[in-house]
Amino acid sequence: MSFAYIFIIFATLYIVALGGFYFIDKFKKPNKTVIKKDVTQTTESSKISESLEANTLPKVDIAGGLLFLVSSLNEDAQTKGNYVLLDYDIAYPRLFYADIETLTKLIDAIAQIFLLNVSNSTVTIKFLLSNYYKSNIRFTISVHCDHDFFTVKSTPRVNMNAQSRKYYETAIALAEKNGSSIRFEFDHGVRVSTEISLRLCGDKLDLMKSFKIKNPKNFSALVAEPNLYAFNILKKDLEFIGIDVKPSNEWGIVKRHIEDMIFRPNVVFIDESLLREIDGALSTLLIEKKIALVVLKTTNAAINLNPKIRVWTLVQPYLSDTLVRILNEAYEFETQNGDKI
Repeated sequence: MSFAYIFIIFATLYIVALGGFYFIDKFKKPNKTVIKKDVTQTTESSKISESLEANTLPKVDIAGGLLFLVSSLNEDAQTKGNYVLLDYDIAYPRLFYADIETLTKLIDAIAQIFLLNVSNSTVTIKFLLSNYYKSNIRFTISVHCDHDFFTVKSTPRVNMNAQSRKYYETAIALAEKNGSSIRFEFDHGVRVSTEISLRLCGDKLDLMKSFKIKNPKNFSALVAEPNLYAFNILKKDLEFIGIDVKPSNEWGIVKRHIEDMIFRPNVVFIDESLLREIDGALSTLLIEKKIALVVLKTTNAAINLNPKIRVWTLVQPYLSDTLVRILNEAYEFETQNGDKI
């Protein structure tokens, strides 16, 4: 028998024996130290995996990314007399690492539950901060409709038409993917909500750095907006900035404030449906008192006003960036005409 042949047999027996010891050792109950070490390694690996997954997501401006969706929904909704609003608090962070495409699909699916079933209604898409951690924020995303068309509240799907039912199923699937669910609340209309956690981006978007009005409490605003939901969103944003907002949204009261010989508002926000109420006498007052006029636009209709009136347009739905820019320009218009605020 050759030496090579003997070596092969010996090597084979050695490998088999080594494999046997490995097999026995593999299935022995490990001591506590080993278990603890393995758990620690698994936990650390899980954290690293989650961190890597979050870092692969793009940095996005959530409110900015959703504006196109909400604007498109509002434009389509007008065929049935519906009005779509975006309520993203001006005080909230906006830059996150997020899958904006999936988030857009989720919000669109929930909104369609209403838009395909109602007419002459207001649908408000709202972000509500529910938990704030060091690097993550948990939002409750809700879509509210002021028209309750649900006759069978225990089983909402039976109230929906076939097309909106498909969107409802999509919303359920996307919510479950986020570890959440779809909830219905029936109070002053209908609210459908879900939860989502977003990872904060290190960069910040500070709109107030560009704000130019030095004493905003001395800068007063009137808001003539018949839609109470739109009025409350705008009023909340203006008050956060520090603007003095008069409490009534009724045109009759706003008009009397403009005509008042003592009080002079710095800016008047007016819904475009009320522009026909601005007659020659009121136009003269707006010009003489140098009042900035901001038209709240929901349609593409032309604005026909005296060209001497200083007019801006705030297209609904809007971002707070646009609101801050308009206030800055209105302030500059006033200071250029000799007034200091």
